[in-house]
Amino acid sequence: MQGTSRALRFDDYDVRQAAYWSLLAGACGHTYGHNSIWQMWAPGRDPVIQADIPWREALDHPGAFQMSHLRRLFTSRPFARLTPDEDFIVDGPRTGGAKIGEPAPPTGRSPSCIRPAAKPSPSG
Repeated sequence: MQGTSRALRFDDYDVRQAAYWSLLAGACGHTYGHNSIWQMWAPGRDPVIQADIPWREALDHPGAFQMSHLRRLFTSRPFARLTPDEDFIVDGPRTGGAKIGEPAPPTGRSPSCIRPAAKPSPSG
């Protein structure tokens, strides 16, 4: 946004959280979009909705790369046969930003859990 902090935008963590939450809650898919890309904003052009990153640069933003990781993970599993199953979580938040997502796998398969609010520790 022109004159607005980039800290107000989704970063790769936020993109990852939204995508995993959606898919682990039973969504059929997830769409990622970058404001500067869809309007092909470049310096010298008037932004439609406060774009300020040239679209070619935005193609390489970390959030975009998160989608390839997501795709590889979910295409390596029987995604179409997963169903949300909160009963698998014995203890942990079931609502809000720290909610844990759990799809129940087909019988005999290992479960997949994600806690989207888990951020890396400062020590790595």
